[in-house]
Amino acid sequence: MKNFLLSCEGGRKLCYFAPIQPGRDSPPKLTPLSFQPSSMCYKWQTAVSYDPIENTVYWTDGCTNIYRGTLSSNGSQVVIKNLRRPMGIEIDPVGRNIYFADQDDNTIKIAKLDGSHQTVIVEVPSPQGIALDSVSG
Repeated sequence: MKNFLLSCEGGRKLCYFAPIQPGRDSPPKLTPLSFQPSSMCYKWQTAVSYDPIENTVYWTDGCTNIYRGTLSSNGSQVVIKNLRRPMGIEIDPVGRNIYFADQDDNTIKIAKLDGSHQTVIVEVPSPQGIALDSVSG
């Protein structure tokens, strides 16, 4: 897959896929993603990230869980559960790790993509969005 954008709407009830075509005059068509979290807490995505190696999307539900699914299916799998309030999320395709901010726990953590080996890497008040430079380290 070439260039694209993943985004969640303001109400966060849906996330969207949009192909990006340089030089195009009109905005790209948004395609709603069909994956849905099974959390009974918020039932919407608060952050989304992408793993280009496995063509997998990861997202947080803003309540207690982190999920993954593919762009082409409507199924999802809980990767990490029982967090306090996961907000920001970023995938490291080089190191094969997931970084996530837990707002109510005041931490940013790292784990393997399967959710194992969770470790706090920094404590920060009320973290939300995060970004990762996996190319430069």
